[in-house]
Amino acid sequence: MFSSLFGGKKRKLPESEPEAKFSILTDLAFIPTKANSTDAGYDLYATRDCEIPVGRKGIIDTQVTIHFPLGYCGLIQGRSGLAFNHSILAHPGVIDYGYSGPIKVALFNLGQRGFRVKKGNRIAQIVITKIHQASGTPERTRRGASGFGSSGD
Repeated sequence: MFSSLFGGKKRKLPESEPEAKFSILTDLAFIPTKANSTDAGYDLYATRDCEIPVGRKGIIDTQVTIHFPLGYCGLIQGRSGLAFNHSILAHPGVIDYGYSGPIKVALFNLGQRGFRVKKGNRIAQIVITKIHQASGTPERTRRGASGFGSSGD
C-alpha cells in the first residue's frame, strides 16, 4: 500500500539525529524499547507490581535514566491501549536535558475498578524531541490573551 503512495519507491528515513542514551539503575529495570524502528516513542516499563485504586494515582519509578544530546528533551505520553481498555492515563510530562534522575510516570485510574500494574508491563512511552528556542517579543494579535473557548466551542 505505502509503495503505491510513493511511486513504488521505499521512503528513506531522514539522516539520524544525535542519540539519547538510556541507563538502568537496578537489575529490576528494563531498557526502553520501540515495537517498530519507525515508532515515535520508546516504551517505558514498570519495575514492580502495584495497585492503583479507582479514582487514585500511582507513581511508577522505571529505574531508568536518560542522557539527551544538547538541545533535546523527552516527552512522557500515555499508551492508547491502557487508556482505551482500562481507563489508565499517564500524565504527560517533560524530561528536561538537565534532569539526571530516574524517569517516573504518574498513572491515573479513571476506571470503575482497581488496576494492577505488574513488573514488566509497558506503562507509558517517551518521545525524544528537539527543543526549539523562542526569541524576541511576540507580536500583538487580534486574539490577544484570550484563551479557553476564545475561538468558539
